[in-house]
Amino acid sequence: MRDNGIKTRRVRPLDTVAVPWGIALPVAVLFLFTLLAAFGQGILVNLLEGLVDARLVGVLWAGLGSPLLILALVSAILFGVYRMAGSIGMGLSLKWIKAGLVGGVIAKAATIVIGLLESPFAPEELTNNPLILVSEATESPAGWILIALGFGVVVPILEELLFRAFLYLPVRQHLGVWWAVASTSLLFGALHGHWAIALPMVAVGAIHALLFEGTGSIAVPIVSHVFFNLTSLLAAFLLLTHTG
Repeated sequence: MRDNGIKTRRVRPLDTVAVPWGIALPVAVLFLFTLLAAFGQGILVNLLEGLVDARLVGVLWAGLGSPLLILALVSAILFGVYRMAGSIGMGLSLKWIKAGLVGGVIAKAATIVIGLLESPFAPEELTNNPLILVSEATESPAGWILIALGFGVVVPILEELLFRAFLYLPVRQHLGVWWAVASTSLLFGALHGHWAIALPMVAVGAIHALLFEGTGSIAVPIVSHVFFNLTSLLAAFLLLTHTG
């Protein structure tokens, strides 16, 4: 953009948004501790070997430690939303719904293409829809409804608030847009485990970060993420019913 012959940078929707460290830091710390929840039981068993029965550690961790960490993380996210709702575009309009659906279609197409490219190199059990492992244990309609609400709605909302609002924005604020896109997308992908699953999720994370960057509304990547997860769940359901 030029003004009287002087080149000026276009103002982006998120340029005026700043995440207070009093919100971002606790969320990030709790997030890291919650990641340890998956490994916390094994770590505690090794540390307390010979002192405490391993089964007791497992019961205490599964019943108390891991749920408390997850509860604390969700509480921190909700508090951050309460404090920042006006600046991260929580409002949902038809315009943002359309943008989110377009983003969801692009994200789904990207994962299909990447999946096809990596399929000759990926272990056979990882080339299938990862939802199959979860949905195989679900036989009742009520179970499918719960999975749809949890995996299809609640998880996308929490993940987008965490990765885009409370991780992306602070990195963007201090290191710039592309560092923020790259770092949060790589982290988002890494959380999905094996590289064959992580690579497509890196692309999904990047698409959602760019949706947030381009619109300034967290509602857009949330809609995209909900669409992505629900269509993945639908594919798993159709595959199971067809093969069953």
